[in-house]
Amino acid sequence: MGPRGFISRRFSVTLNLAVGTNALQNLTTSGGGEDGSNTAVGRSAGQNLTTGYFNAFFGTTAGQKLTTAYNCSAFGRAAMGWRAQGFDNCAYGRESLYGEIGTASNLHTGRDNSAYGVSSLHDLVGGDRNSGFGRSAGAALISGNDNGFWGYSAGNLITTGSGNVIFGGYGGNSGGLDIRTSNNQIVMSDGTGAIRFNIDGSGNLFIGKTSAAIGSAGHELRANGTTYHTVDGNTVMLLNRTTDDGHLLRLYQDGTLEGQVSVSGTTVSYTGGHLARWSRLLDNSKPKLLKGTVLSNLDAMVNWDGEDNEQLNHVKVSDIEGDKDVAGVFVSWDVEQDEDGNIIENGYNDFHMAMTGDMVIRIASGISVSRGDLLMSAGGGTAKPQGDDIVRSKTIAKVTSAQISTTYPDGSYCVPCVLMAC
Repeated sequence: MGPRGFISRRFSVTLNLAVGTNALQNLTTSGGGEDGSNTAVGRSAGQNLTTGYFNAFFGTTAGQKLTTAYNCSAFGRAAMGWRAQGFDNCAYGRESLYGEIGTASNLHTGRDNSAYGVSSLHDLVGGDRNSGFGRSAGAALISGNDNGFWGYSAGNLITTGSGNVIFGGYGGNSGGLDIRTSNNQIVMSDGTGAIRFNIDGSGNLFIGKTSAAIGSAGHELRANGTTYHTVDGNTVMLLNRTTDDGHLLRLYQDGTLEGQVSVSGTTVSYTGGHLARWSRLLDNSKPKLLKGTVLSNLDAMVNWDGEDNEQLNHVKVSDIEGDKDVAGVFVSWDVEQDEDGNIIENGYNDFHMAMTGDMVIRIASGISVSRGDLLMSAGGGTAKPQGDDIVRSKTIAKVTSAQISTTYPDGSYCVPCVLMAC
């Protein structure tokens, strides 16, 4: 017996040390290694421990309710104070890894949890490899694995979930983001809890926003490679090349360079394409249109529900020789997809129609062309030489090569051309 209210006990056989009233009070020592090398300093520290080894409890009621524990360290008043079992856990700070025992003492089986700060991981009763650094970090987490919380009150509202990582003061439900029961979320916030960026459970990165929405300002980098940039009332993207002239942007398809935007002096050039627009047949049908088919304007405007359209009209396959109303040539059907690459069935059979620039054009069967020929409609969706070298209202293209790129079953074929502002 030491000074008033002070009790010190040393179990020499198994190297247990208890300092303080009721410290290691219920520990049974058999002389074997299963119950040895425990240290408890403080009133009721490790009081209920009956089985365990290499545990250290420092502070009043630290580890008080633990009955079975191995390799646990608790520093601070009531650190691990109400846990029933523990394995390789560390708690530093008042009521860190406290663990409300209630009627579910069998849930206290967590391993490799680390709590640093007052009330850090306070409510955790089950779960492995969770880390809390900062006052009340992860305080409401009851169960879950592999969570990490760094900062004052970081993740203090999250109750369940695994694989979440939070930096800063974000608690788990603010700023338009609620992850109280989510998995595999990564959130970077400032000290006040304002979210700077987050990566959701699917691996999508959000900067300046917290959810997938093209209408919300911010940056969105989808795990599938799709990228969204939205700005409210300002320029969306600025590209700047210093030191010398060259490419500003390169465009690839399946690893092959298909186009580029480059700068030379004060001139910006787009290489590898043409000007195109959307259009649709008047009856919204989807027949087999061949690439390079000549199309003609109609007066009717295309209608998309809920969208304004001031300039895009319906077209038809050009059926008049020398047609002066040619709109362009068919390129491909417009297959609309969502951000995950899934086809959207919207009931619209829109297509892309080339109007100006490099393209191929369909020549009628039995008609020969030469490089430099000016072309007009031959009817039936094909083109033919117009017979002179004067650009007229019926002129639709100029042949740039007589090399045939495609021959169709009906004998018509495609050659390269420059479309002339159809």
